[in-house]
Amino acid sequence: MAAGTGRTSATRTRRTKTSLSAAYSECSELQPGIAIKPSTLEGKPCVAGTRIPVSLVLRYIATNEDPIEGLGLTPKDIEDCLEFSALLCDYSAAERE
Repeated sequence: MAAGTGRTSATRTRRTKTSLSAAYSECSELQPGIAIKPSTLEGKPCVAGTRIPVSLVLRYIATNEDPIEGLGLTPKDIEDCLEFSALLCDYSAAERE
């Protein structure tokens, strides 16, 4: 059992996966430029119409690489990835409150 929570580690993991699925679903509905399909990259959020995961776009930005040039994306694609990430962070913070 996890210290002081009364829950097992498996319960926390299951709840986290369920919460993440709900967050992905809600955020992708709000951000149509991001697609989440179980058949594409195991359900990772991707730029709609591509197999480019949002996480890769964020890594490009974090390392000062140009995702427009390096991945062939548009400025709108980048904006969608950043907005999706912001929505996901906001969703996660609201859920913890």
